[in-house]
Amino acid sequence: MKTLERKIVWVVILSMGFIGVIFYLSHVFIGGAMWRGYNHVRQAVSDLTADGAPNADLLRNLAGIYAIANTIFSIGLLFYLKDRVNKVTKAGLFSFVIMELCSGVGYRLFPLAEEGTTMNFQNTMHIVITIIVVITTMAAMYLTALGMLRLEEYKKLGLLSLVSAIIITVSGISTGMVTAAGIPILGLVERINIFTLLTWVTVFSINSMTTVFRYEKR
Repeated sequence: MKTLERKIVWVVILSMGFIGVIFYLSHVFIGGAMWRGYNHVRQAVSDLTADGAPNADLLRNLAGIYAIANTIFSIGLLFYLKDRVNKVTKAGLFSFVIMELCSGVGYRLFPLAEEGTTMNFQNTMHIVITIIVVITTMAAMYLTALGMLRLEEYKKLGLLSLVSAIIITVSGISTGMVTAAGIPILGLVERINIFTLLTWVTVFSINSMTTVFRYEKR
């Protein structure tokens, strides 16, 4: 494949990150707008695609496109950067791939049942998937931060990863606290967590795309 063609392929693959983010945000805000009475502050994002939720099929399709796009991006990002970063960073990017695979497949197989009001097998598996996603997300953020902060060219991305990791850690802990205390802001805290990840993905996607044409050969 010619050099220009290879670069175009890389740009398309790496663009899947922010394209996926657009579909995720669409599923959140379109879903909220179409569900009369839905409250973004009180209710979890998963409620939008729960069994029996209004427009669940449409929103699952939007979320599914996000999952496919971001899985492609995560794998592409790992291979794109593998010869330019250290082992710690590669471990972080690999954790990101695992997170996207678990999220895309797991939530598709086990959406919330009845808006999560009953603790049946489906909802239990949904929670298990969520725990795996949280752990792999934090591993991806902290490892990427640790690795990239050691590389002069990637220090800004390393700092972004560190700040994102801290925010996700705090919001993750807060999610358990507000749930236990019965404070009706679960949706808000969850969105801080999710939107932080989406911001991280968007920045990495755009940054990687802009670096493609700096290199003569891949």
